[in-house]
Amino acid sequence: MQVKPISAIPASDSADAEYLRVLVTSVLGAQAVALALAASDMPTQRVELSSEQRIGYAIQGVARLGVAEVQAREEASRNVNMRYTELLDISGGKVGRGDPLVKALNERERQVWGCGQRRQERAVSVAWDVSGLAARLGANLDRSVA
Repeated sequence: MQVKPISAIPASDSADAEYLRVLVTSVLGAQAVALALAASDMPTQRVELSSEQRIGYAIQGVARLGVAEVQAREEASRNVNMRYTELLDISGGKVGRGDPLVKALNERERQVWGCGQRRQERAVSVAWDVSGLAARLGANLDRSVA
């Protein structure tokens, strides 16, 4: 299945587009980019996306949610993950899915992500690629300067 490139930001507003491009490839961490991707129109099917499409969907998600909301969701996600860890520590790693605290954390995680598990998993997978682009581009720039 071929995915058409998207244009998250109108071409007339290229300063905002460039700002968001730098934000998703260099400033935001993988978790924030994943949360932005979850809010985008990125397909959940395992279709091949170009680097530009991945970045475009991340930009679309940030533009849709706003930077402050992406950062708030990132913090909320971190808090949910911390609660999972605390629960596992308290229970000695022996807590089941049916436990009311686990159910409450799962529900809170769904609220933070605002999507289903399939979209969340795809967003996390693609986010690592988007976040890694900055490191690869920086390494290439360093080599070309030397």
